Amino acid sequence: MHTDYTHPAAHTYTPAATAPPPVMSQVEDCEEAEPERDTGQSAARMKKSRVISYQGTVTEVVSEGAGLYVMDRRVGLCLAYQPALRRKLRIGDTLELHHVHFLYRPCPDFLPSMLCTCLRSSVRVTSFSGGWAGGVATTVTAHLHLPGGWNVATVTAAGGKGRFRIPVERSPEFKAAAQLMECVWRGQEGQRRDIYCEMLDEPHSCPLTQYRADPAVPQVFSVSALIEGLQTDSWSSVSLRSLLPPGGGLSSSQINSALSWSCRTLTSDPPRDTSRRPLVVGVLELPSPAGQALQLRDGTGTVACVVTETSEGGGQSVAFNTAWIGCLVCVEKFTMVTERFLQSDFPSDQHLDQDKYITHKHCRFYLQFSLDQLHILSPSIAMETHLRGAEPGGDVTEEEEEPSGGKRRRRGDPRPCVSMVIRVQQKEGVALRNSGAGSHQEEAGLTASFSVTAAVIGPVVSWGRDPKNRPLTDREAEPERKDKLVLVLSGVSARWFPLLQPGCFYRLIAANTQDPSVLIGCAVSGRRGVELHADSIIQVRTDWRFHTLTRPLLLLHTCTQARSPPVSTLSEVLDCSSEVVCFQAQVTDRISVTERSRGSAAGVCAGVRLTVCDQSGRSLQVYLDLSHTPYPPGLLPGNTLLLSAFQRRVSRSGGVYCSQLPVSSLTVTSLGDSSCVRPPPAPMMHLGVWTGSREQRCFVGRVRGHVVCLLLLQLRWSCSLCGGLYTQSCSSAQCGSSSSVFQSTVKLVIDDGTGEAHVWFSGAQVRALLGLADSQWEGLQRALRVRGHIRVYPRGRSLVCDSEDPLLHFLLCVCSSEVVCRQLSLTCRKQKAQRSEEMKRFSRGDRDFMTRVTPPLKLTCTHLHSD
Repeated sequence: MHTDYTHPAAHTYTPAATAPPPVMSQVEDCEEAEPERDTGQSAARMKKSRVISYQGTVTEVVSEGAGLYVMDRRVGLCLAYQPALRRKLRIGDTLELHHVHFLYRPCPDFLPSMLCTCLRSSVRVTSFSGGWAGGVATTVTAHLHLPGGWNVATVTAAGGKGRFRIPVERSPEFKAAAQLMECVWRGQEGQRRDIYCEMLDEPHSCPLTQYRADPAVPQVFSVSALIEGLQTDSWSSVSLRSLLPPGGGLSSSQINSALSWSCRTLTSDPPRDTSRRPLVVGVLELPSPAGQALQLRDGTGTVACVVTETSEGGGQSVAFNTAWIGCLVCVEKFTMVTERFLQSDFPSDQHLDQDKYITHKHCRFYLQFSLDQLHILSPSIAMETHLRGAEPGGDVTEEEEEPSGGKRRRRGDPRPCVSMVIRVQQKEGVALRNSGAGSHQEEAGLTASFSVTAAVIGPVVSWGRDPKNRPLTDREAEPERKDKLVLVLSGVSARWFPLLQPGCFYRLIAANTQDPSVLIGCAVSGRRGVELHADSIIQVRTDWRFHTLTRPLLLLHTCTQARSPPVSTLSEVLDCSSEVVCFQAQVTDRISVTERSRGSAAGVCAGVRLTVCDQSGRSLQVYLDLSHTPYPPGLLPGNTLLLSAFQRRVSRSGGVYCSQLPVSSLTVTSLGDSSCVRPPPAPMMHLGVWTGSREQRCFVGRVRGHVVCLLLLQLRWSCSLCGGLYTQSCSSAQCGSSSSVFQSTVKLVIDDGTGEAHVWFSGAQVRALLGLADSQWEGLQRALRVRGHIRVYPRGRSLVCDSEDPLLHFLLCVCSSEVVCRQLSLTCRKQKAQRSEEMKRFSRGDRDFMTRVTPPLKLTCTHLHSD
């Protein structure tokens, strides 16, 4: 113990046996606050500590390595600023502390009153505990933001029992904890300690003289705590009615389809300056065999992660570096995603509060982040090689410390192996296939698998141990080589799917063998005189490994194989004639495609329909079949996807869409904000040009024109189940439903100076188009309750109506008013059923004329702009 330091006769507090420590009653007297110095953090301010003396008993050992204790169950004690004690403190030891610094609320995770010792402080044990009282160190998540010197924290990490504390200075755990502190307190480094001035100078000055009281310090969450919090709020934070589109008037099938899928995204950025920023610490790992995203694991659980990284051009790209596998990282900025899946059979929106119509619901949770937002706490061997940029040549014989102790291990696997350098050209998607049959390691049946087409860069090379991702050597590359092979990855080997990307170079390692024939694919046998064009096939085994070569300088000059298929834009896909396309686009909408089985009335998700667009505003619909494909994460509005080997199809009406093939691959290349995603504005279209274009490639456009007249106004109460007319009850005797919805439809003629078009409006757009107030719209619905429906033809001469009907006269006046016949700006979708030109006969006097007439363009309004 340090008993040879001089100290002034400051206030001495001795706690009574039954009363709390007196220092607790004088908290306000011991606190001296200075004005705020950091204008960027309004809640954080610098305070001056008070030097006191204290006597008390150790009641809890929080962390021996970090020097955190609790005295008298009320006061925290931090010994991190002193050299290590010769004897570890135990529960029951009575201490006498002199010249200790009193800090009030330096950390929101620990006790409000803290005693911290510096080099002038003295700690003396006045009485020892009667014996070891089972004082097992408890673990808390605590941070003491002390400027300069040490910052004390306990960290959630992967390994062992799930948590480790900051221990002695030279251990690997300390290095990881120090990296975490550097990540947390980046840009807030303290002053350099001068031990002589700290012990002898007057007035006394040390890193504990001033401290920052910041309630918004970052907080480390375990994976299980993060998932548990998301699961608790998954359904309680949402109202089913808020998931429906505005306007109402939805049938039962439309309601259940809209509720079948929804998502919730939460960012790690605090909403206020005083909120605590969450951090997640764990080890990046390969996913499960059926997974398509990396995993972050700690001692409490695992969570899937959709990961991207910054490309050389500055934008985002898909992750491809295998060196991240096995790294202990701290995720600083991430997005928590909750996808909700609901199977229901609600008859109308009036029954949304009745849970009996919900047949099944579940959620899945994952994270989205970029690798640029990771702080490496403990790198893997491959990551150290990648960061160091080692020169080629020589065996890898360096050593590395084990995370569990002070022993050292040799870098690289000491087992012999053979390797081959490849360049991935094309990758198929993960699907459930019969790839396990005939394998003694896997059972027969459906197994997650995919294949990769790669170009062989050089021959098979033997190694004494795994070379991992060391730079390419001369013997591994052969100029002008044009061999190709197909790698089949199934079962456990399918876990490499997230990191094998077209255009990247990899070193394929076959462990526990020196036989180069294992990396020589099986060729297809053929008859004499027949030239074969099939590539060799290799079944990747479970113990084989891939290592990314990020600096293939030699390969840039020697690789002459065909490059990966070019990535097209969405506009090029719409205008081309290819059957199989590869393109990149942003997701703007996602809809679950459901099918009804005979045994259940609830819809079963059979696939997904994605609406994607590019910067030009043109959109395309992509259909995904999930019957034999694992559900990929990251299909959220705002994210950018790379869709490879998708089939381009043309509908009977001429519309272009894409569908998934068994070999199609889908990858998230860029992350967006799904909460505020706005698709690019649709291109401005002239009706004359749009009408004359027989090519149906532009389906959505923005139109600005004047309303010529209304052709049809229909208001109707319909049964929410069968869609029949509903007056007092459903008109269908077989239905018997007691729920109805109000539906409205308008058909009008709009002219923009280049041509005319017939535009259909429905739902909430009708009320805005007619210029009716909410009270008028509700009164109109009540007036139609008895009769059920009304149909108005403002310009129809064949209409036979009751001239005494006040409702009809009111609607006729509204339809012909200046409020309706005005300038409009709207986004429209071109209807699929467009009639072609037809011959018509016109009579003028005693003469008949035959002419070719182009029918009017048919549009459906999707959005009515306020301007």
